[in-house]
Amino acid sequence: MSESEVFEAYTIYSVISGQLGHGINPLQVHLKGDEFGLDGAAVIIQGDLVTDTDEANAALQDVNNPEVEFAFFQSKTGTSYDYGDIGKLFDAVEKFFDDELYGESDQLDDLINVKDVIYKKAVAKKNPGLRIYYATSELYKNPPRIEKLIDDRMQRLKDRSIFDKDRIIIEMLGADKLQTFYRSASRSAQVKIEFPKQVSLPKNEKVEQGYIGFIDASELVKMVEVKDDKGIVIGVNRYVFFDNVRDYNENSPLNKRISDTIGDDQGYDFVFRNNGVTAIAKSIHCTADEFRIEDYQIVNGC
Repeated sequence: MSESEVFEAYTIYSVISGQLGHGINPLQVHLKGDEFGLDGAAVIIQGDLVTDTDEANAALQDVNNPEVEFAFFQSKTGTSYDYGDIGKLFDAVEKFFDDELYGESDQLDDLINVKDVIYKKAVAKKNPGLRIYYATSELYKNPPRIEKLIDDRMQRLKDRSIFDKDRIIIEMLGADKLQTFYRSASRSAQVKIEFPKQVSLPKNEKVEQGYIGFIDASELVKMVEVKDDKGIVIGVNRYVFFDNVRDYNENSPLNKRISDTIGDDQGYDFVFRNNGVTAIAKSIHCTADEFRIEDYQIVNGC
């Protein structure tokens, strides 16, 4: 790959894995040729990348109100935010939804067909989200002309009424944001939690050490949150759910009942009415009631 292609893939990886927390191969999102105005395009359904209509139909099966997002990328290895290039990116996104990018590449044709499946089968109570990213290696300093362009194009996208207006995201990404997202994506999960109410489990040939007990909800939150370099929470780390047997579906009757036991003054009933969370880790270090767990997965519950 050329330096510019590597930077394009780096941008995609940093955003999708680091900011959004999806365990997706960026090379499946990276476009292979000279498609008009785009270096990458992704359709994400329920947290999974979808690349053709067969995958789309499978992802939408038996899901009443799926979470769907479209994401589009343009990256430049230079240091300037070019008005013309940014406008071309917006044009490409609009052409995608108007079916005017057919023939640019087989990869993009497949995604346009996926888009048609989504709008035929999946748009019920809420429209899909839309994310548009333009990246360079320079810090973004909010130039007025480009800010005006973004505001105008944002309004045009909202006026189409085919997206969730609260989930249309347009971001200009500089080196600072990309580095933060990349570090978040590339480091293995590591957390310290207070685990005072625990008992060691019996010996097992396949498990070096194991514990059962209960922790405060605030400690559980530490295991799933993503923070930036300043310690500010920026999202949920979906990597720790990669091996989970049942990812969260907010619309399932069971999950709604579980959520109800947290609110409505039923918080103290939660531990009695739900059978817990199972996490596995490459290593565990205990100091009194403080547990440091590294490279872990939440494989059941949560």
